[in-house]
Amino acid sequence: MTKQNATSGQPKYAVGHWMHLFGVGPLETHCRLVIDLEQSKLVAAQEWTGLKFEDVLGSRLKDLAESVIEVNEAHKNPDEWELDRVRILPFWVRQSATAATEDSQDDTKPSQRDSGNKSFRVHLYVLTRVPVEVANASSQVDAIAQAVDATDLYEAVKTSEYAEEIHSALVDEVGDAEFTRTQHYQPGQEDGEWVVESFATQKERQAAATDALTKVDAAFESVNSLLDASGALDSEPLQKAVYQLRLEIARASGDPERTKAAQLSLQELSA
Repeated sequence: MTKQNATSGQPKYAVGHWMHLFGVGPLETHCRLVIDLEQSKLVAAQEWTGLKFEDVLGSRLKDLAESVIEVNEAHKNPDEWELDRVRILPFWVRQSATAATEDSQDDTKPSQRDSGNKSFRVHLYVLTRVPVEVANASSQVDAIAQAVDATDLYEAVKTSEYAEEIHSALVDEVGDAEFTRTQHYQPGQEDGEWVVESFATQKERQAAATDALTKVDAAFESVNSLLDASGALDSEPLQKAVYQLRLEIARASGDPERTKAAQLSLQELSA
């Protein structure tokens, strides 16, 4: 088989969107990415911060690449992952490269270097409120399921209402390509106080989240068995809500095969 390359007229890259779970927590991050099909390598990615896309770099890019290339092997069958094959890098990659060059040049200006100050990129993780009207639901849980199904949250957050709460902050130092000095902060007890979350705290939080998810999963299976035995799952709205909950648990667990199976079940029910 002839290797694809830029001069043969064949697409060199695969581009598209990807949901990924970075570290601790049940929420996946919406990413856009570029795969070099010739090198079987993830060459660029950005993540949606709630306001705009930001570059995924260093250890976070490595973590994402492990999921995209090593685990799911998206480079072998881009179509299966709804990735588009293109011949040139998308504009956002070229724009990002230009911005990075300008940042590097700015870092060497005498005024910055002599002042002793540094440049930082601060990621604020804030809660937003997205109101969704649900006209006909069998229960509050069913209403939630319908609201999730009916809402494109990536678009909704652009005009959502700030819920007046900052969950946490992540601070990168400009020029620290490996993110060795990146710190995660939590709000402190006093107004304006920020507390660095230690590595041990992160590991403890991750272990607690994993343990909690395991308990939620077990409880869900128990409830699902009871509902099935009672015939309650004959109700299509309730069955859809149960399938949606199974999908969210699978996503939170980070199991791609289980997530895909849950998605197919939900699609079959909705067909």
